[in-house]
Amino acid sequence: MRALLLIAFGMVLQGAFGQGAQAYAPGWTAAEVAVADLARGEPAWTDEEKNALLHVNLARLYPSKYWNIEVEPWDPEEDYLRDDARELASLKRTLVSMAPVAALSPSSTLRAEAECLAILQARTGAIGHERGPRCPKAPQGMWAENCSYGYSGGRDIIISLLIDENVPSLGHRENCLDPVLKRCGIFQGDHARYGRMAVMDFAQ
Repeated sequence: MRALLLIAFGMVLQGAFGQGAQAYAPGWTAAEVAVADLARGEPAWTDEEKNALLHVNLARLYPSKYWNIEVEPWDPEEDYLRDDARELASLKRTLVSMAPVAALSPSSTLRAEAECLAILQARTGAIGHERGPRCPKAPQGMWAENCSYGYSGGRDIIISLLIDENVPSLGHRENCLDPVLKRCGIFQGDHARYGRMAVMDFAQ
């Protein structure tokens, strides 16, 4: 069982690449985008949920290029995500040195589990992974979860999880890039404290 992880440092930032912006930076080929953008045809997924899966898959399939094209030039509206040079240097080492891993396939079952947690937290402003009896998770084999609070754009959600500021275990990053995890469901919704939240559920 993987650790369940949350990220809540997006209280102010709503996304340097927010809604309405291009989903990805220039420099990707149409073929590279096509093999990563696996949720684009899913009618239940929102555009930013699809963009989040696109970005996590680009990072998995083309890690070094993802650093060069998406992360290194990233210019968030608030500077605090670039305050910790150590974590950015750590992410650069990870992406530049790692071997590509397979893309995550979109899962409607995992998205439903993510939606359940997001709806539970929407009005209360709770954070974390406590589900209770109203929101049990279905058996999925190895299972992991990331929660992001305060970000609206799919690209911002994934880059912030990869940076993993103030998370010594780098567990969000590990979940995003873990080759054992094969499927993912993403749900984004409103949150009483942070405005927006996203839940990513992963399984083998």
